[in-house]
Amino acid sequence: MRVRLPRIIRHVVLLAFFIGIASPTYAISGSNSALEKKLKRTIQRYKKRLPKSAKIQVAIRDLNSGNVLAAYGGDKPLNLASVTKIITAAAVLDYRKPDFRFSTRVLAVPCRNPDRECRRAQGDTTTDAHLHSITLVPGGDPTLKGSDLGTLAKDIYKKGVRSADTIQLVTTPFGPTQFPPGFKKKNTHASYRAPAGSMNIDRNSVRIQVYPDKKIGRKPAVYLKPKARFPITNRAKTVAGRGEALTVRVVWGPGNAPTIEVGGTIGVRRTAGITAVRLNEHPEKWAAETFRLKVSGEKIRVGRKVNIQDAPPAGAIEIASHQSAPLSVIVKRMLQYSDNQIAEAMLLWMAKDSSRGFEGGAEHIREWLELLGCSAQKLYTYNGSGLYNGGFGSALEMTHLLVQLQKNTELGKELQDSLAGPGIPGTLRGRMAKLPRGVRVRAKTGTLNEVSALCGYILRDSGGQSFCVLLNDINRQTVGVSRRLQDAVVQMIAVANPKSTVQNTAEPTEKNLESVLKEAETK
Repeated sequence: MRVRLPRIIRHVVLLAFFIGIASPTYAISGSNSALEKKLKRTIQRYKKRLPKSAKIQVAIRDLNSGNVLAAYGGDKPLNLASVTKIITAAAVLDYRKPDFRFSTRVLAVPCRNPDRECRRAQGDTTTDAHLHSITLVPGGDPTLKGSDLGTLAKDIYKKGVRSADTIQLVTTPFGPTQFPPGFKKKNTHASYRAPAGSMNIDRNSVRIQVYPDKKIGRKPAVYLKPKARFPITNRAKTVAGRGEALTVRVVWGPGNAPTIEVGGTIGVRRTAGITAVRLNEHPEKWAAETFRLKVSGEKIRVGRKVNIQDAPPAGAIEIASHQSAPLSVIVKRMLQYSDNQIAEAMLLWMAKDSSRGFEGGAEHIREWLELLGCSAQKLYTYNGSGLYNGGFGSALEMTHLLVQLQKNTELGKELQDSLAGPGIPGTLRGRMAKLPRGVRVRAKTGTLNEVSALCGYILRDSGGQSFCVLLNDINRQTVGVSRRLQDAVVQMIAVANPKSTVQNTAEPTEKNLESVLKEAETK
């Protein structure tokens, strides 16, 4: 006997049906049972060598249909580590476009002293042009180098400028440089933890190289890399042996001028020297002083004081500029070499309101992910690089995102070309050397002390797969095993070349909606 369900129950069933249709991430449609068996066997071979607490997730999708071919480990969000950079890269390429360039400008304010001969510097080729101020205006370029500031100084000289009362630097558009979300969890001077902001110079870190003297008791040689004309206070000594007990500090004095202080000892037999990396926590000051030195090095007379301002001066005109490489080139470096500092600079440029900084950028990325049909509960980021728990997601949701990006032909191709791969420069250069002919792998690695991840594409002449292998709660000793598991999964997919057995789920029709309701009523 057929029993008609109450209206509210029919509505609940109907709602559940639509949710199932609209959430392909969680429906294992078109799954390949043979592939799933191979996947489980592959995981079991390595799982016994991992900590018992290790969490493993794997997802494989068909690029053409978007259907899940095989999955393992559920869909609870795990730490993505540097795989987060895929999200940051795709979002900024979509928002700012691949040909976007960062611009670092130099502005000039003409002389305000009526007793001195003043000319506008633009187009002026006289030898005595004097300016009231020269202002460096950063554009958030994460690849800016001290040598680029030297080129700007040369350009200023070519404009006919020979003196200026002051050198200035403004902190627009993002305000003073700061540490991204999560970066203060650890206090280390490693360059991968560098801050980001409006002004970034030489990756916001400085390398101090120390080489022992040939004679015991003498001071070692100290160099800055990249080269900079900053004062060095060297109290270190060369001692017998190969040991090293050096102390290195960057001390900021009056007028924003840094001093490098080196103390301790280094062994005379330590002929290769040592390199100490110190974070540049005040890149605006460092850049301003570097720029002042570069300008004075071009025989342009400037004062010793360097001012840091919130905004460009009124009445200023542009006299020189430096353009970065296209965004596509910068993103490629970020992905292939997993560059945290570039990733965080990209996050700043995602902010619709520049005053909101990192928070505004992360919020915009979350909105962008939702527009692509990704679940805010299954894929989300706090910073741009994934460092220090900056990004979380499930393997299923990550492969869903990769499929969605592939459907956008321009963005998908740009992203794939930017990712690392076996045999090409980057983090995957020495991995997966025995792939079948005609198969290309483009992927992003992710590594923290307790995390190892690999997500990306397996590409063929027609079609391919998106994949994601996430391991959490491992340890340093099992990072190698985790990577071998990831490589084995990729190799298995590449050899099997699985394809979806069903097409994309069609839009619901009156007929199949009715069949769902009838099935519910007869149960």
